[in-house]
Amino acid sequence: MSASRTETIVVVDAKPTLRETVIPTVLGSMAVRSFLAGTLTGVCSTFLFQPLDLVKTRIQSQLVAGVPQSAITSFKVIPIVTQILRQENIFGLWRGTVPSLFRTVPGVGIYFTSIHIMQEMAGPGRTSTETMLIGVASRVMASLSVLPFTVIKARYESGLFQYSSVFGAFKSTVMTEGFRSLYSGIIPTLLRDAPFSGIYLMFYEMLKSRIKSHLPESNWTPVTHFSAGLAAGLLASIVTHPFDVIKTQIQLTSDPRQRRLLTSARSIWARNGMRGYFAGLFPRIARRTLMTATSWTVYEQAKQRLFGNSGATSGPPIVS
Repeated sequence: MSASRTETIVVVDAKPTLRETVIPTVLGSMAVRSFLAGTLTGVCSTFLFQPLDLVKTRIQSQLVAGVPQSAITSFKVIPIVTQILRQENIFGLWRGTVPSLFRTVPGVGIYFTSIHIMQEMAGPGRTSTETMLIGVASRVMASLSVLPFTVIKARYESGLFQYSSVFGAFKSTVMTEGFRSLYSGIIPTLLRDAPFSGIYLMFYEMLKSRIKSHLPESNWTPVTHFSAGLAAGLLASIVTHPFDVIKTQIQLTSDPRQRRLLTSARSIWARNGMRGYFAGLFPRIARRTLMTATSWTVYEQAKQRLFGNSGATSGPPIVS
C-alpha cells in the first residue's frame, strides 16, 4: 500500500514595484500636484505673453543707454515693436523665451507649492494680513531660487548682449563679471516681487470672496477667475513698477559701481525724472495682469482635474 503525499503550493506575492508604490504616493501629494499645476500655467503663460515682456525690457534697456528726457517718446510701445519686426522679424518678439521658461516654470511651481504648504499650516479663516504675508514669503523663496535665470532672461531680451545659448550666456557672464553678477539686482527684485505677490494675493482673495458671495458656486466660472485676477494684477503692477525699472537697469549693466540700488535710482532720476521710473509700464501692466489672470484660470482648471472637488489649494500664480 503506497502512502499518498499531498503537496502544498505556497504562492508568494511579488513585491510591489516602484511604479505601484512610490509614484502614486508622490503624485497623490497635494504639494506635488500644486507644483505640477503651477508648472503647466508657467509654460502656457510664458509662450502667450513673452512679446510683452520683451517690449518692456527693450524700453527699459534704453535707460542703460542713457536716453534723455527729450527722447522719452522712444519709451512708447509701437516704435519698439516696429523696430523689432523690421530688424528681427515676428519671431524676434519671442526672443528670450528659453531663459524665460527656465525661470518661470520652476518659479511658478515653487511659488504654488510654497503657498499650498503655508496655507495648510495657517488653516482656514485667514485674515487679509496673513494672506498677504503668505504671498510675500512664497514669492521671496521663488524669486531667490530662479534669480540667475532672471538676469540671463533680461540680458537676452534687451538686445544689448549677443548670446548663442543659455549655457553660453551663463558662461560668458560668470567669466567676465563673476558669479555674483548672476544675483545682481536681488534687492530691487525682492522689493518688486514680494510686495506684488502680497498685494495681489490679498486683493485677489478679497475680490474672489465678494464675487462668490453674489454668485452661486456653479457660476464661479473661468471668466470670474480671470476678472478677479485682472483687477488684482493691475493695482499690484502699478505700485511695484519703479522697482522693476531699477532691477532691469542693474541687471543689464556690466559696471559693478552701477549695481547699487540707490546709485541706479539716482541715475534714472537724473536722466528722466519721475517718468523714468515708469518706463515700460504699459507692456508690464498688460503682461502681468493678463499673465496672472490667465495663469490663475488655467491653474484653477488644472486643480479641478488633479484635485477634484477637495484638497485644492488657493493662491494665484505670481509671475514676474
